Amino acid sequence: MRKPTGSVLITGANGFVGRHLTRRLVSQNIPLKLMVREAARLPAAWRNNSNITVQELGDLGACADGELADALAGVDAIVHLAGISASRGLDLHEYQKQNAEVTERLCLQAENSGVSAFIYMSSIFAVSGSTHAGIISDETSAEPKTEYGRSKLAGELYVNKLARKGIFSVSLRPPLVIAPDAGGNWKQLMRLSASGIPLPFASLDNRRTYCGIETLVDAIMVLVLQNWPASKSGSYALAERGAVSLADTLRLLRSGMSVPRRLYHFPSFVFGLLSGVPGLGARLQSLAGDCEVDACRFYETFEFEPENELADLIYRCGKEYAYKQRLETEEMM
Repeated sequence: MRKPTGSVLITGANGFVGRHLTRRLVSQNIPLKLMVREAARLPAAWRNNSNITVQELGDLGACADGELADALAGVDAIVHLAGISASRGLDLHEYQKQNAEVTERLCLQAENSGVSAFIYMSSIFAVSGSTHAGIISDETSAEPKTEYGRSKLAGELYVNKLARKGIFSVSLRPPLVIAPDAGGNWKQLMRLSASGIPLPFASLDNRRTYCGIETLVDAIMVLVLQNWPASKSGSYALAERGAVSLADTLRLLRSGMSVPRRLYHFPSFVFGLLSGVPGLGARLQSLAGDCEVDACRFYETFEFEPENELADLIYRCGKEYAYKQRLETEEMM
């Protein structure tokens, strides 16, 4: 592992992945620049850390090029996490502005500033939708199904150009990232598991791969803190090894939570009825379909191996989620 010759700049340090990555880098005394919308949202310990420079630039889409250039002064590596996540109600223009155009402008400034590494947080949605027949690998043709996915793929194209300039540049394509403090679909699934209500999913035998936040952070650390040639640049799927069904995911979560499993075999039409419930149906469909990811190319290229088994990660998510819920309940009493 090497020490960067300059700072590591993180965009979106206030976000879910950004918080976890920043904590890890801080623990290793790596000089950081945190590019955020609102500095006040950062932990006070980070704002008062002499090893951290905070750049409050507001909306990156509205930043002047000069502001971006100033922020990159003295930066050795960039981890670009900022952007708009998959959400309903946004049009292609907004996704393209925040996910693609901001990435393009940041890449241009990176090229001019002497940055040696650029890591971009893309998504498996740049390749496919929330479900996919067959296994997704780096050989799978990129055919995004959503405006979000198309904007992420567009961002990757700008990152790819950096490699041709001799800059090591990687776009990471994780599936759903899981952790006890994750949001979105994973948070809803943990809440559903914690409720203990009977669920009609015992018969579901789909195959789905996730990426643990620890694996994602470990991978970024390997990319940023080691010297890699530009020839290893590219877009890489990143996920845990193996896949689990929705039924097994719920069993593991509830085991970790010490909640009775209560999974039952119901006729398929019951699942169909639940899938039609507003706000619940789309989430169930996205978790009950297949989305198996093979990240072997990343493992082999960067001599990387996840530290935990997928089943253990899911179990620990349930255990830590339940523990935090108990603490919150006790504090309210």
